[in-house]
Amino acid sequence: MTRKMFTSLILAALLAFPVAAETPQGWTDNFQSALAKAQAEGKHVLVDFTGSNWCGWCIRLDKEVFST
Repeated sequence: MTRKMFTSLILAALLAFPVAAETPQGWTDNFQSALAKAQAEGKHVLVDFTGSNWCGWCIRLDKEVFST
């Protein structure tokens, strides 16, 4: 599997599962209201899911993206 394909699969997985444990300021854990707000503002929706403390890509995403 190529690196580009793997990255695409990770991105697809991030967008496919609407689950949130803690919601940072400005975020919501209500998927339907997030969709409605995004549509009203002409924006996209980023869905973050958690639950793995062993997944290297999940840990990296949290460390390099969500923590900043």
